[in-house]
Amino acid sequence: MLQLQHRNQRREKRATIDTESDHDDSREWLVNLRNKDHLIRYGHEILDQSRSKIELQDDGTLIITPHFRQYPTEIISLIVHYVVSDHQQSLYQYTLVNRQFYTEINPLLWKSPKIHTDSALDLFSCALMDMQSHMGHHIRALHVTGEYWTDIYFSLVMPHLRRLEEITIDDTTSITDACLRHLPRHCRHLTSLRLLQRPISPIVCKALGQHCHQLDHLELELGSDISPTILEALEGGCPLKRISLNFAGQADAVSEEIIADLSRFRFLTHLEFNKVAPTATKQLFYLIKRLTATTTMGATMPATAQVPTWPHLTSLSLIKCRLIEDSDLIPFLQSHPGLTEIRLGGGGQYTDESLYVMSVCLPQLTKVSLAYNQRITAEGVRRLIRNCHYLTSFTSRSCNQLSPADFPEAPDQWDEPQRVCKLHKKHMDRIRLAQW
Repeated sequence: MLQLQHRNQRREKRATIDTESDHDDSREWLVNLRNKDHLIRYGHEILDQSRSKIELQDDGTLIITPHFRQYPTEIISLIVHYVVSDHQQSLYQYTLVNRQFYTEINPLLWKSPKIHTDSALDLFSCALMDMQSHMGHHIRALHVTGEYWTDIYFSLVMPHLRRLEEITIDDTTSITDACLRHLPRHCRHLTSLRLLQRPISPIVCKALGQHCHQLDHLELELGSDISPTILEALEGGCPLKRISLNFAGQADAVSEEIIADLSRFRFLTHLEFNKVAPTATKQLFYLIKRLTATTTMGATMPATAQVPTWPHLTSLSLIKCRLIEDSDLIPFLQSHPGLTEIRLGGGGQYTDESLYVMSVCLPQLTKVSLAYNQRITAEGVRRLIRNCHYLTSFTSRSCNQLSPADFPEAPDQWDEPQRVCKLHKKHMDRIRLAQW
């Protein structure tokens, strides 16, 4: 309650209002105490400082001291985003400061909830179903893991995740496709769906194509009984740009229909193949090579003028894909010159020749990661670094022909027990200078 005491004088009195703050940042207004409109206008400004201390001195000076816990919303946002935004327990502690902190931080606390126990899932589902909470509107990402996630719980939670953008579901859950098929209808704003080590049914894919028109990231496992037209339902409905396919369930062959459907996503920027069986590796690259067409734009062009299967591709990852040879990898590299990141792991048989093609055909290459290769040499790696001027990161793991003595420019970048080498831009600059 604002109480103003001033001398009862007939003459017009003018007062100075000083706003004091912790930063000695003061402002002054001239207020006519006998002018009602003037007082009302500044009274509103005073009342905005609802918990501030207001005092009128005998000489007519009105002093407003803001409450020490009242901070601009922008300041609170900076504190949260730069100090504790990634630590859920710290976010919770900050909600206890006062109502202003609670209002600003609580949506961040619900943005990506972590649920690790069945009791936590009970509390989570009850909070979502509380008609007055509306906490589900703040959830943007969710990792569904644990056997306590059943069809019943997931069915209760889904209707409250209208603004969900990213979801990961692994094989430890008890959620079936009969329940999962309803996810796209409830979560139409999905941009990322990761199904870890669990297959997907054509019914779910069809629902994704019908409802999730913003889905650009998809991670799937292709089981032995997977439908060969599993990706066909997504074409046209989902603007996929990042696809990760796990071939663990494909024993000896890669479905030609799946690769053909995959090639129709022309705007792919990130492509990952995981756990391709040795007998299926050559078939996989043969199918991709066959899809790389020769262009005809009004007239027949030379056979060397090839259109890449994915013209916008910037990242290629081949994880646990054994027996990859130069003859498989080089044609792909030559037909996709826009690649900037390459990850090769899992016992590939490629040699320095593939590294040389990278340095010649990929002018924008910035990151290379190699693992479990027994054929590449230090000279091949150093040549790659010298020729790729934009390369800023090179990592090798368990590549037996590489040793710390081969890279004296980076003596502290080796983890010898794991045989891991990590070279960054400053080390590569030294290697490039060493050639002179």
